[in-house]
Amino acid sequence: KFTFASGRLPGVLHAVKDSYRVLEIGGRRMSRYENVYLDASDLRLYLSHHNGRQTRTKVRYREYADTGLAFFEIKNKLNTGVTVKHRMKTERTGFRRINSGEESFLKEHLPSYIPGLEPMIGISYHRITLVNKDMNERLTIDTGLSFHDGKKEKSIPGLAIAEVKREKGAGRS
Repeated sequence: KFTFASGRLPGVLHAVKDSYRVLEIGGRRMSRYENVYLDASDLRLYLSHHNGRQTRTKVRYREYADTGLAFFEIKNKLNTGVTVKHRMKTERTGFRRINSGEESFLKEHLPSYIPGLEPMIGISYHRITLVNKDMNERLTIDTGLSFHDGKKEKSIPGLAIAEVKREKGAGRS
């Protein structure tokens, strides 16, 4: 992942225009994402990521706000570096507790089931996705980041986060 001032975005896009195309969905080149991450009261999922554990899990709601399409997702990163994602369609997300169907989905797909997961943090942003013209690689660029805990909200204006996403061992881009 790379961070930079969002004012530099036009120059970044210009610099990569020969190697990437902008993903367009429904006539939109930028989409609004709404995520709510769930965790146990001891924050064990967050801490396993923060402490660099090779095997770790994320549980979240992800809503594609422009379309209203929403998913309940479980991302298991294995110690081999492979990430396995399971997701099920769900209602609009918001800052809410999981329902019984989502609880069953958790029990089925979470390697070590953790009861009582609760929403901990919401993250909203706008995303541009670039697709490499020559290799199996995507570049996502997020701007307009905003964080909330269900009560308070904090925005970070002027920040862009870019992330290269490709198959493990695919080489350098």
